[in-house]
Amino acid sequence: MVQLKSVLAYASLASAAAVPAPLVNFAGESGRFSVNLKYNDQFKRGASADFDLAARDGNGTTPAHDSPSRPDAEYYAEILVGTPAQTMNLLFDTGSSDLWLFGTDVDGSVPAGSARWNHTASSTASLVQDGSWSIHYGDGSGAKGSIYKDAVSIAGASVSSQGVEYASSVSPMSGGGDILGSPVSGIVGFGFDGGNTAKPQQKTLFSNLLPSLNQPVFTVDLNHQADGTFGFGFVDSGKYSGDLTYTDVDSSGAYWGMTSTGYQAGDGDWVQLQYSGIVDTGDSTFYVPTDAYNAWSALLPSGGVTSDTVVPDFWFGVGSAKIRVPGAHLVESDGNGGYSLTIKDSGSNSQGTWGSPSMTGAYLVFENGNNGPRLGWANSK
Repeated sequence: MVQLKSVLAYASLASAAAVPAPLVNFAGESGRFSVNLKYNDQFKRGASADFDLAARDGNGTTPAHDSPSRPDAEYYAEILVGTPAQTMNLLFDTGSSDLWLFGTDVDGSVPAGSARWNHTASSTASLVQDGSWSIHYGDGSGAKGSIYKDAVSIAGASVSSQGVEYASSVSPMSGGGDILGSPVSGIVGFGFDGGNTAKPQQKTLFSNLLPSLNQPVFTVDLNHQADGTFGFGFVDSGKYSGDLTYTDVDSSGAYWGMTSTGYQAGDGDWVQLQYSGIVDTGDSTFYVPTDAYNAWSALLPSGGVTSDTVVPDFWFGVGSAKIRVPGAHLVESDGNGGYSLTIKDSGSNSQGTWGSPSMTGAYLVFENGNNGPRLGWANSK
């Protein structure tokens, strides 16, 4: 989600009571599964948030649908919550660590087509006493409320006691748009546990699933205006070309941060430059260093982008590998003949954010094993 502005609340481990690990079950093949993602074409982009890395960086396979009229963000999937199960559409966000839902009594603007979670209808929901959470995003939107433990199931994999943050109040984007577009009802974050804003702090869904997965990974395969998947517990070598190249992630950080080794604008020369940022499926913008943006945008026609413009590719470095972002993935149509860019200047030569447009030509592995977290990148087939 674009530029998290809240001060992250950290619970004291010393005061936390020991609790049993949630039970994890698989309806299909044990230890691995894939998630059906859809693209939310009802989402309305709010005013662009100022880039602020420091505010965000703590240093059975089914297809996804992508709307051709929107940038590649706001991917969501069906998740079942409670007993009996209530179906909720949640945005998949590697740039946050909370699992939160609209509550039945939520105060604020909620899209008509978005479901609301009724915790009183679930026989397995239990209130976390004195629990609370609050989160605010750089686009002006936010949410807050109470915390429950309940059963959560995703693509046949179920967690018996997942922390679920119940939104009793939401605020809109500064541009006036709803915090989420119909039919999305909340967010499931895949950052690290340290980024969770709840008091007491809650484990992420991935963290609870992790001990039961065949491999300590989830993977992201987003395709521009086409199908894609989130996979858990396995790496699909059929989805990428060449080799995966891994880069370390700062294990003290709240999110999946990495350092790039350089860039290339169009057919220009490769430029060695180290710059850092997070990899964020919930951000619809690809922020790049100032010099990189200037070199790339200088290749665009002076009259602006039109339907006939051949938009130049952009490349960035992961170790010794070069990952390509097709130029066509870096613009979006407004539906009225106009175009805007989904690649922007970070305002610095040392910072960036790998938002969803940067991933649509790549296959990613988010690994959190015994040797610590790392990110793997390869170009898609």
